[in-house]
Amino acid sequence: MSGISKYRKIHYSWVVTLGASLVFFLSAGLSGGTFTIFLPGLINVMNLSYSQVSLIPTLSGFVGLFAMFFVRPIINRIGIRRTIFIGGLLITIGTLITATLKSVIILYVGGLIIGLGLGLCSTIPISMLIVRWFDKSIGFAIGLSYAGSGVAVIIGSPIFTYIIMKFGLRAGYIGLAISILTTTILAALLIKDYPKDKGLLPYGFIEDENKVKSQNQDFSDEYLYLETTDKETNRFHLLLVVLVILSIPIKSTVSHMSSILISKGVDSYLAMNMVSIFGLSMVISKMGYGFIMDKLGTYKTIIITFPIWLLTLLLYFVLDKSIILVVLYSFIIGIGPAIGTVPIAVWVSELFSKRNIEKNLTLSQIFLNFGAAIGISILGIFVDITGDYSFGMIFMTGLTLISFGIIIYLYKSNNCRN
Repeated sequence: MSGISKYRKIHYSWVVTLGASLVFFLSAGLSGGTFTIFLPGLINVMNLSYSQVSLIPTLSGFVGLFAMFFVRPIINRIGIRRTIFIGGLLITIGTLITATLKSVIILYVGGLIIGLGLGLCSTIPISMLIVRWFDKSIGFAIGLSYAGSGVAVIIGSPIFTYIIMKFGLRAGYIGLAISILTTTILAALLIKDYPKDKGLLPYGFIEDENKVKSQNQDFSDEYLYLETTDKETNRFHLLLVVLVILSIPIKSTVSHMSSILISKGVDSYLAMNMVSIFGLSMVISKMGYGFIMDKLGTYKTIIITFPIWLLTLLLYFVLDKSIILVVLYSFIIGIGPAIGTVPIAVWVSELFSKRNIEKNLTLSQIFLNFGAAIGISILGIFVDITGDYSFGMIFMTGLTLISFGIIIYLYKSNNCRN
């Protein structure tokens, strides 16, 4: 077969998926997902407002957006694995700078460097990696990769909560930096840029020598064949709007989760440990979302999952110190990050032509992260102005309803109901 080996018992694509999962473990999980644990400490120890603290991930988000514009050129020059490794190093450096806790300006500088690293370890290189390594089970592979962030929250939340309570906020950040660096090294060791680097074809690829691409080609290139119309361009712009208003409530609610529980009278230690329950839910939701999407189709999965997320937002208004409600809220909130990550590449692939697939994927991730960046600050501003989360949660519920309606419209108008 021209030097390309037969499939092995365990295809190396799943090892690459594990490496991709570690990337989300260190970026969206350790660096991003545990922010809610550090948020109350930053407010109390450094005497900052919700808006001031919320500005840290907002700055990270905007710098990450800036970095995303250069991810593909960087990958074309040095490859996915090296790009991710550099990103992990930047996140580590930014976290160590934050650990000094010298001033709010230093926190912002640390946040800027973290954001640059997060941009390089974003969904863009991971999506490209999964597309290169898989020809089938793409939804499940993406869900499995994204689940790494949930695993990080499950493991990291109790550990860093204990460190913060026992040794202080600075020790928590130092431990976080060490964990991020360790995971970065492990991910770099596992990831290979192309199946050919291991003498393989993508998982599920039909073994036809005529379909084997040259060394510098991406296996997804064979699908670039349809023309883009003005109508489709307008519909894609509408999807970009959807991604912004969808990610605002998801990112803001998740990032403020601990503070939301504390505002309802929940003990601060319990509230911080509930992040582990949220992490477990993220793992189940992201893996389950990809699996359900492969089995039932994207449209039916949207119909099932969006109402659950809406109920999660509405649950805030009946939330109190009841342990049952606290655990329920902490668990079902995990459906939000699944909706905001796993199906995006599939939406772009199913709703639009494949000619500009990589460009569309990049733009979709940029707009998604733009919404996430501003969402945290928007909720913080609501709290500072009104004194609680109620008006902010009403606003977030409204945005979710709008995004739900538009994505349903896009699928119905494109006859993609499956």
